[in-house]
Amino acid sequence: MRWKLAFGALALIVVVAGGYFAFRPGPAARPAAADQSAGSSGSVAAPGPAPADPGGRAGMGAASASASPAAVCGTKANVPGGRDPAGGCFPGPDNTGVPAGVTLTRYTGPCSITKAGTVISAKQVTCDLEIRAANVTIEKSRVDGTVNGAGVAFTITDSVINASPDGIRQTTGVGESNFTLRRVEVLGGNRGVYCASNCTIADSWVHGQRIKDDWHASAVRMGERTTVTHSSIVCDAPIQPDPEGSCSGSLTGYGDFGPIRDNTIRGNLFMATPTAAYCAYGGSTKGKPYSGQTARIVFDNNVFQKGTGSVSCAIYGPVGDWDPAAPGGVWANNRFDNGTVIPNKAS
Repeated sequence: MRWKLAFGALALIVVVAGGYFAFRPGPAARPAAADQSAGSSGSVAAPGPAPADPGGRAGMGAASASASPAAVCGTKANVPGGRDPAGGCFPGPDNTGVPAGVTLTRYTGPCSITKAGTVISAKQVTCDLEIRAANVTIEKSRVDGTVNGAGVAFTITDSVINASPDGIRQTTGVGESNFTLRRVEVLGGNRGVYCASNCTIADSWVHGQRIKDDWHASAVRMGERTTVTHSSIVCDAPIQPDPEGSCSGSLTGYGDFGPIRDNTIRGNLFMATPTAAYCAYGGSTKGKPYSGQTARIVFDNNVFQKGTGSVSCAIYGPVGDWDPAAPGGVWANNRFDNGTVIPNKAS
């Protein structure tokens, strides 16, 4: 998990171990940024002093570990923050979240954003944000809460979204349409990100779900027109005593509420997860209201950690409910982290 805490000298790094593999150059561990403590525009009020870490939130990974100016990828390949095969770094502790050198100040604006073009920059937010106006931007900030858009476009960059700052909570970190995430760390909740339609998730790190009882969990759920590129994705919520309480998959997509179609999953790192049924779902789950409309699902150049023992990325394998015969589907150059090509076959 990566956290950066920029409003004090405290920095905490929780190292994620494992082995993975990658596709295209991603962002290298970035240099320290200039102090961005100026107030935000739009509906954001003047900054006040940043709060301390109430309730031990830093212990949950809600902030991001600072990267030094000379930081490079980790020594291991195919892990969060480690080298990818094309010369970049996979998203992880030092290249997602709040950049080093940014000082966060307390957000005192509204939690329901109704002014178009609002920019929230270098803020510590301690509420759930409801986006109800177009072209809202959240940048270089930490949100201890969720971000949900009511069908309007919004963008989050270089930020941390912690959906469970005060304990286990059944919720989604970011949703649910017309948004873009870049270099964002999303953790907490029982689901990290839900894209019903028209979303881009790039160079981001989604992990750290928290569940109880019979809750199901996932890192990302796709609907239609979902693009996920060069991101590190895992559902790592622990299995619960109730047999229903567990990870469904790191990436899921079922035709419950609409067709699963026009989605591109490219160059991502799927971390091994012994608590999930599959690392990814291909969108062709049977018995759903929209099962027959799955189309144009592209998986290419993704890396799936093999894992250890009988696990092949997840309990039942790297991908489930994948139908090679679905219209417009592409399965190309997807591999385990040991280099083994994962065949294009029904699952």
